[in-house]
Amino acid sequence: MPRAFPDQAEKQQLNPEQIEFLRAEKSRLILDKLKASLDARVAAIPPKSLVDKAIDYALKQWNRLVAYLKDGRLRPDNNLVENAICSFAVSRKNWLFSGHPRGADASATIYSLIETAKANGLEPLRYLHFPL
Repeated sequence: MPRAFPDQAEKQQLNPEQIEFLRAEKSRLILDKLKASLDARVAAIPPKSLVDKAIDYALKQWNRLVAYLKDGRLRPDNNLVENAICSFAVSRKNWLFSGHPRGADASATIYSLIETAKANGLEPLRYLHFPL
C-alpha cells in the first residue's frame, strides 16, 4: 500500500471511524486482490517450496492481517513498538557485561519503567524520581 494513505489519515487527524471508512474504501480493494492472487497461485506452486511456505503462511495469517480494517484504532504495522524497543534491542548486547544477573535485571527494570513512562506521555526523569 502506498505510504500516502496512512499519512493522509494522520495529517487530517481522522478519528477511528473515519479511518475505518477510508480503509474500507482504499485498503480493502488492495487486500482483496492480494488474497485472490494468493488463492490462485497456491495450487500452481510446487509443494514444500519456499514460495509455497510463504503463501501458506500468509493465508493462515489472513484474518490477523485484515483485522485492522475493522477497527480504525488498530494499525496495520507494529512500527510504534519496533521504534520503542529499538534502543533496548541495540543495548542488550551491552548488558552481557552488567557484572551480575541482578545488575542486568535492574537495567531491564529501569529501561521498562522509562519506556512505559514515555509511552504514556510522562517525563521519564520525573517518573523515576516520584516518591513512593
